[in-house]
Amino acid sequence: MPLVSDGIWNHDSYAHGDTRMPRDLSRVAVFFLTLLIGAFAAAPAHSETEETKPGLVFEPHKLNYFVLNGVPPNENAQVKFQISSRFQVTEWRDYRLYFAYTQKSFWNIGKTSMPFEESNYNPELFISRPMDRPIHRNLKLHDLTFGLFEHESNGLSGIDSRSWNRSYVASSFGLESQKTLEETKPLIKHRFLMSIKLWIAYNKSSQEKYLESIGRGNEAFLDYAGWGEVRASLRDIFLPKNQVDFKTRIVPSWSHGSYEIGYHQNISTTNFFIYAQYWYGYGESLRRFAELDRRFKIGLSFFH
Repeated sequence: MPLVSDGIWNHDSYAHGDTRMPRDLSRVAVFFLTLLIGAFAAAPAHSETEETKPGLVFEPHKLNYFVLNGVPPNENAQVKFQISSRFQVTEWRDYRLYFAYTQKSFWNIGKTSMPFEESNYNPELFISRPMDRPIHRNLKLHDLTFGLFEHESNGLSGIDSRSWNRSYVASSFGLESQKTLEETKPLIKHRFLMSIKLWIAYNKSSQEKYLESIGRGNEAFLDYAGWGEVRASLRDIFLPKNQVDFKTRIVPSWSHGSYEIGYHQNISTTNFFIYAQYWYGYGESLRRFAELDRRFKIGLSFFH
């Protein structure tokens, strides 16, 4: 279930326009940022001749998938798909600068003309620092990431327009298996992997205006989008080459929360996976961020 902070969040003041980050979350953000800077500073010294200048090589970023909940003539049939890729701009002293682009689309194939309901466009620029440092026994700090700039919008106009920006700090922790696991995207190389991402959001006025237009002026966009998210993945459950993913947002109240559960099972001799996805809560798409959805879809996840 979504992480909530009712015990540390003065929701009344927040809902009436106080958009400051709660004190405890501020401390967590400062901690992660300090950890990130410290890790960067601890990087081994390289000579100028060791600086890497990678070519324009694209690799997967977020999960790539194609799922649906039905087929025509079912009027509610919808295809949801996501494509996500990144390329490394440069690398210096283990600091890797990336540009990434993700697009998530909702295609209403059950409608007469099969229109797209919405597409969410999500470019970002970030620095990643691979770590792979032991913390305790088989638990390792996998990496640290600082998001310089992340944008998300739906390209629509008027009352349907949605757009926001954020900067973030993120970290992931992996629990190694006793036996070596094959890293086959989208499967993780660890037995268990958890990541935490905290952000500071800005330029989100279009969502605030929409809430006012529907009589929810006492609410705020970040009631739904939250201040961060937590992801967890567990692989090779009973069968080889499978994985369960869980994602939830850090929100002020469960009443505005969401979670997503995914299951991948490799199709033998291919790089495709049978992928089942269940979504519950708010914010599956930008246009419907304030609407409660329960959706189950099945299809494929893949790696190129």
